[in-house]
Amino acid sequence: MAQSSTIVKSDQTIEVTAGIGSFSTAPQPVFSVNGKTIYADDDGIITYKFKSAAYPGKYKIPVTLSFTKPDGTKDTIKRNIEYTVAD
Repeated sequence: MAQSSTIVKSDQTIEVTAGIGSFSTAPQPVFSVNGKTIYADDDGIITYKFKSAAYPGKYKIPVTLSFTKPDGTKDTIKRNIEYTVAD
């Protein structure tokens, strides 16, 4: 998972790009960013854009990835997108 910025001004756009391993749809990845479900494109990649918070401070946005492992079992990974709004 990569994000365009970690230190931003208020209401600035941040872009998050994510995928699994070699960026493939074979694992049937489903992402949830801040509670919004996002399905991967044909290359297995998601891109999500959002506006930063309006007030200075440190923020975290939850990201959840659900996918199917090669053995057929389901797995889930949870991470946070962290960024700071500067004065």
